[in-house]
Parts: sequence; structure tokens; C-alpha cells
Amino acid sequence: MTIPVGSGVSAAEVTVAIYPHSLSVSIGGRHVSAFDATGRVFYTFEGRRTYKWGLSGQVLEKGWERGPAGLQHVRADLDEEGKQALLARVREAAAAARRAVGAGEARLVRAGETRPETDLTAVAAAWLERAAAYSWADHQATAERFRQVYRPVTILPPDQYLAVVLQATEGCSWNRCTFCNFYRDRPFRVRTAAQFAAHLDAVRAFLGPSLGLRRTVFLADANALVTPQPLLLSHMEAAARVFPVPPAGLAGGALAAWRREHPVHFEGFYSFLDVFTGSITKGRREFEEMARRGLRRVYVGLETGSADLLAFLNKPGTPADAVELVREMKAAGLAVGVIVMAGAGGDRYAARHVAETVRVVRAMGLGPGDIIYLSPFVEHPALEYAARARAEGVRALTEEEVGAQLETLRAALRSDPGPRVSLYDIREFIY
Repeated sequence: MTIPVGSGVSAAEVTVAIYPHSLSVSIGGRHVSAFDATGRVFYTFEGRRTYKWGLSGQVLEKGWERGPAGLQHVRADLDEEGKQALLARVREAAAAARRAVGAGEARLVRAGETRPETDLTAVAAAWLERAAAYSWADHQATAERFRQVYRPVTILPPDQYLAVVLQATEGCSWNRCTFCNFYRDRPFRVRTAAQFAAHLDAVRAFLGPSLGLRRTVFLADANALVTPQPLLLSHMEAAARVFPVPPAGLAGGALAAWRREHPVHFEGFYSFLDVFTGSITKGRREFEEMARRGLRRVYVGLETGSADLLAFLNKPGTPADAVELVREMKAAGLAVGVIVMAGAGGDRYAARHVAETVRVVRAMGLGPGDIIYLSPFVEHPALEYAARARAEGVRALTEEEVGAQLETLRAALRSDPGPRVSLYDIREFIY
């Protein structure tokens, strides 16, 4: 749906919100776009649809539409023509807002922790000029630079979608789960100290002025924490020199002073760890060493508490291993994110999947600061899971059945006080 955002826009319809590291424009609520410090758009809302713009060049469209079964959630990647058309409207909105600001008629909002002495008119005018000038060629150039700096960033936890991603490793050290296609395009490897140092510099240069928009650092890919401990600690120390995180133990006035000295800083490091490799290579001592260097939360793909279903998924490690690993991390002072798949194993495993998963997660000792992510299972027809399910007569759950299982898990795992229980839809990730 195309909206009128050109010269016919009334200046009174224009609201510009200035944040410390981003700016948003609203044209009468019909069109809203947000821009980073370079003028690159990263979010758009129009026509009851939202659009997430990735550094990779991908644009994800999300919304609702009414069909034969009622209101349905839809999502799609925009094609090149759709992206060009949307970017043209975004630039038109930015130009209209720039004119309104220049005429002194736009509503300017000081948002977030923007300093009181900031000249909102001057900042908004310059920012909107950058946004209006950000062309299709710029969009393509950003995507090309992304491909030079990163291997594909295929997944992050939802609370880390705006993290600075640092690929200390590439791929997955196991990479044989029947259901997962995230890293099938690359072998697992650990970057050397020299390779990682070059990567740090490349990421810093790529993100440039937009770095302040990001508050955390994610050590990728799937299993960065299985890096041999001396090299892993060296990687973390090197990363902290380029992307500062507060030293362990800082609090109160000392922490406030440190933050003032580091105007662009990050809350800490975050990363995935698989149960099998993690349980045989890392223990409380190693986790304490990581915590002292800024590790804050580790995300564990439990998937299920059923040993039978884990075998069907070809996922190594046992539920008991997962409980022990999480407890070791908690004892080291780390927060944990536990990921569970709703709908995995279809009808055959449904009952034991729910019962055993609830039992195992409850045994982990999770609390405030931890997260339980419930992820609707996505079956890929070309992967081994689909072939195995067909061969063994396992019926996939319907969308309604997956939703019901998700709600059963949510109700059983929610507690107060306790971990946050949140949805994790892997189909809505872009970077």
C-alpha cells in the first residue's frame, strides 16, 4: 500500500523524535520510519505492515491479513522491486520531514537520554538530510560491505537482534541435527587471534557511526564458547578493547564514571553454547573466567526434555547434561536463555515432549534475569527430519496444535518471580 508522503504532507502531521543514536519520523501515523546515525533506515511502518531492514540487504515484511480462516499473520522477504519502491517512499517521508523541520512547523521530540543542550532543530535537519539522501545504491553498497565483513548471520536470540555480532567462530561444531539448516553452508572453524583481530577492525569500520544503536555484543556463530579456553579469553579481551564492556564488579558511582568515560559502550557479551560440547569442555571455573571478562548470558538450545525426541532430532547430549550445564553457569553468576521448540516431534512425541521438557526446565533453577524461549518448530522439507518423519509415520502438528502446545508450555513454565517466558519465531530474524 503506497501512502502520500510527498509535497502534499501538512507540516502539522510531521513528528520527529530524536534519540541519542537514532531518529524516527512519523507522517500522521500513516508512515513511520527509524534511521541510524548514517541515515540508513532500519524500521518502517505503513499500511498496517511493519518492515525490518537488515544490514545484509534483506527486508522482512510482517503484518496481518484477513483470509478464509480469519485474521492471519503474514511475513515475507521483499523482492528487489519491493525494496526499491519502499525505500523511495522512506526517502520521500524523510524529505517531507526535513522541509517541515526547516519551516519550523514539525513537532520535535527529545527522546531517550538525548542531552538537554542538544539543538533539536539542527540535529534533526542534518539527520533527515542524510536519510533523504540514502539511495538504492547506498543500500546495495551496505549489503555488499556486509558480505565482505560477515559470513551469513543466520540466527540470534530475540533479545540480541540489535547486538554487535562478532564471529569468533564460523559454523556449528556438530551441524548434524536433523532439523537445523542454519550452518549447512560452512564448515566449523575457530578464528585465530590474528583473524579475529582483523574481524574486529572490519566490524568496527563497517558499523561506524551507527554503532551506538547497539547495546550488546554477541559472540557467534553457533558455538563460539567451545573455543579452547585460553584463546576464547584472549578473544573476549581483544573484543572488549574495541567494543568496551564494563569490568566485572563495577557498580554505583564507579560504574557511572566508567560509562561517562566510554560514551559508546556495551552491556556485555552474549553467546550460544550447545549442551553436549559445553558439558564436556566447560565447567564452573571456565564460566567464572568468562564472566569476569564480561559474559552476561548464555543461550542453550535444549529443544526438548525428552531423551527419545533428542535422539529423533539427532541432537547430542542428554537432558541431565543440560540441567548440569545450566546449573554450572548459574553458579558462575551467568544468566541463561533456554530454548525449547514447540511442535518438534509431531503427534508421536507431543505428550512426552511437554511433560519431560517442563520437568527438565524446572530442575535448572532458573530465576529472574533468565529467559525461556518457546520457538514454534519450523520443518524444512529438504532436511533429514522431514524424511525421517515420513518414514516413521510421524504426523506434523497443525499450526493450531503447535499454538496449543506453546501455550501449555508457557503456562507450565511461567512463575513469579522467575524467568521470563517469551516467544522466539526464527522466521522473523534478519540481521
